[in-house]
Amino acid sequence: MKNNTIKLSGGSIIGINELGKNSSLKTVILQKTFLVLCEFVAFKYYNFNKDSDSYKTLINSLFLKSNKLRTIASIIEFNKLYDIEEVNFDIDLTDFNHFFTSKDIVFFGKTNANQQWINKSELFYSILKWLANKLYSIIYFFSGKQAEKNKSNTVIRSWVDDAEKIYKAEFKTSIILIYPFLLNPLRGLRYIRHCFKNYKYPVLVGIPYNFIDLIRIIFSKGVSFDGALIEFENKAMVKHANLFKDFNIIYTSDEYMVNSHVLHSILMQQSKKVINKAHGIGFYSPYVNYDEMHMYNENQINHYRTKNKSISYFILKEYIIDSYIFTTAKKPAIVFIDHGNLEQYNLFYESKLQHETILFLIDFCKKLEYPFYIKFSPQTSSTGIDAVLKKYKNTLICSNVEKLSLENNILFVNLFSTAYYDFSKYGKVLFIETDIFKPALMFGNDIECSSFENLEYNIRKKFLIN
Repeated sequence: MKNNTIKLSGGSIIGINELGKNSSLKTVILQKTFLVLCEFVAFKYYNFNKDSDSYKTLINSLFLKSNKLRTIASIIEFNKLYDIEEVNFDIDLTDFNHFFTSKDIVFFGKTNANQQWINKSELFYSILKWLANKLYSIIYFFSGKQAEKNKSNTVIRSWVDDAEKIYKAEFKTSIILIYPFLLNPLRGLRYIRHCFKNYKYPVLVGIPYNFIDLIRIIFSKGVSFDGALIEFENKAMVKHANLFKDFNIIYTSDEYMVNSHVLHSILMQQSKKVINKAHGIGFYSPYVNYDEMHMYNENQINHYRTKNKSISYFILKEYIIDSYIFTTAKKPAIVFIDHGNLEQYNLFYESKLQHETILFLIDFCKKLEYPFYIKFSPQTSSTGIDAVLKKYKNTLICSNVEKLSLENNILFVNLFSTAYYDFSKYGKVLFIETDIFKPALMFGNDIECSSFENLEYNIRKKFLIN
């Protein structure tokens, strides 16, 4: 049997790399099984104390940055649908046998001794983080002291313009710390320019990642690589805590970071108050630490409460959804909420679903002579937008949702974008679901969903078309 393949009981052979096209990775990692899988690996192959910061950062890293574990989770979910006879994978899955539905599966693969579980690509990101944060730290050394003279007992940790939207009132009176935004540097630069133009107390600041710790990552392999990476992340946060000595309240939005719990634990031990507001619908690090956590919905809260019961949780009031009523005076329009290049996140099934949905909507709108728009994410570059418009003819760009809603009854079609909470003020939202892709796991059971097969019927029902 070839490497990276699955043999079904009927004799069929399926490539493991093909699983992503037949199963929803977004849904797989939201299953409780995935966190249990991360904990099993941490217990089986590492020697960290369960109460230590190192263990918590390890779990967060496995949860967010281990393609190996995501693949194993996909195979386990696949086995719930199909009886598996053999698995030939890069890793010997014999230790994971109790997670599988089928019994007596024959596993082939390399030994798990000294297996590296965190993505090797984290080495590249660690180098980038060290360089970018070092640059910002140098700028802070020469200019940051001026911000400290402006006495304020509150500080905001920020990376990009999402922070201003989340903490609009606090921006006027707080010191605004701006960290490197590596995901989209140009967007980060625009945010820096905006803050220095419009607010009194912005300052660039870097997390003090240690060069020697970075060197250890470069020359480490297997489990030692993972350990060096965790030490690199945690030691930087311990040192970074010194910057907050003059502040009493820290506002942040960093639940996506694997090591934020280290920083905030230190600050909370110093009787400082740490408040986190979610910057999206993401289900990120299982281990966090805040006094307060303000989230979009109960599903999100339940995700974080599993490992962090002492936090006070709140639903963000501005994102409580009210029903929207169409009026006969307005014309219909359909807007698809674009999710960007999903394949770069290994979301192959979701990417295919997005493509098929757009093609269907273009055809449907052409048939009924409705305008069809795509609302792009702020992360999408102009090159990316041009590529999408070239791929999908007869498509308009929705640049201003509020303006479009003045003359149109808008039906937004969505897969899993957080924009649902913003756009619900300007129209109705319909989610796409399938047998294996379940947006209700993220947004709750109150959302309106449609299978692909019933999409035309449900759109007609929304617009009261016979």
